Amino acid sequence: MGGALFVRADGSYAGGFGDTALEATARAEATVVLEAGRTGTIEIGARGSRFGEHREGVLV
Repeated sequence: MGGALFVRADGSYAGGFGDTALEATARAEATVVLEAGRTGTIEIGARGSRFGEHREGVLV
């Protein structure tokens, strides 16, 4: 598994991981960060949990 997801402040996004559930989790987490006025990298597990055993970096 691998990929990149770029989430914009307006909610639009580009890219993906090939897993709609994982992408939905990543977009939701990114939205929280963006609404706080910050950017950064969010690490989520392969099954959508935060800081999972198999991590993916999600740049927001």
